[in-house]
Amino acid sequence: TSLTKISIPSSVITIKQNAFTECTSLQQIFIPSSVTSIGEAAFKNCHELREILFEEFSSLNTIEMFAFYQCTSLVDVILPSSLTEIEASIFKNCTSLKNILIPDSVTSIGDHCFEGCISLIEISIPFFVISIGNNSFEKCISLRRIELPFSLTSIGINAFKGCSSLIQIEIPDSVTSLNYGVFSECESLNIVSISSKLSSIGDYAFLKCSSLIQICIPSSVTQIGNYSFEDCKSLKQITIPRSVVQIG
Repeated sequence: TSLTKISIPSSVITIKQNAFTECTSLQQIFIPSSVTSIGEAAFKNCHELREILFEEFSSLNTIEMFAFYQCTSLVDVILPSSLTEIEASIFKNCTSLKNILIPDSVTSIGDHCFEGCISLIEISIPFFVISIGNNSFEKCISLRRIELPFSLTSIGINAFKGCSSLIQIEIPDSVTSLNYGVFSECESLNIVSISSKLSSIGDYAFLKCSSLIQICIPSSVTQIGNYSFEDCKSLKQITIPRSVVQIG
């Protein structure tokens, strides 16, 4: 299509599923404060979309899965403070996305949400987020820094898999288990601060973390999964406490 700009009128409350899917010339969208939800895949594959403008005092509380999937020209996003959840795959494969501001109102980040956002360098997770979904930051190859909040209780399977530029991570005490493959293939990761309340390290958790030199496992840990540290070629020292009753 030749549509390049859309200004949604203030009479609109809901942008429905697939409403603007594959509007391949669309560059800018204005969303008024009246809109409370954006439907599934509403702007999917809008490859030229560069700017999403949310009106001040937005009422938006729901953005459904795949809403901005593969919007490959999107660089900066500021989400409105009315939003409480980021659903699955919303920004998946937004390959130009460098900056995103997630409001403090958000409490969960869905599966595959930022997977394949290869230009994303840094992201701040809001203080009230309690869960990060499966594969949520997988293959964010430029991601160097991420701060996990003390409210966080769950980090999903393969959440940071393949974040090959990530250098360090601090896991807060609120997290009690590391899931399958959570930091696998993080080739630059060399500093890991593990929660003192951690009870288990899952299968493949640090697989191919080839820059990891040492790691101290706290005495709260009772189980270390299969292949947790496989192919950690630089690992010189690992401290395993007596509390551990199962390895692999």
